[in-house]
Amino acid sequence: MSHPHAAAKPHEGQFTCQICARVHDQPRAGDPPVICPCGWWYHLDNGRLVGAFRNPF
Repeated sequence: MSHPHAAAKPHEGQFTCQICARVHDQPRAGDPPVICPCGWWYHLDNGRLVGAFRNPF
């Protein structure tokens, strides 16, 4: 069975979560991190998108 978000393709200005394949809008410089429902946070670091897991507990 495929993941429900696996068919989503990012458009320009978007990216796909490396864990759950959800598509999100690309953050801009100075924006807060993009928080994916799967628990991964994405932010820009010198113009490069960086993802990290943040345990909410």
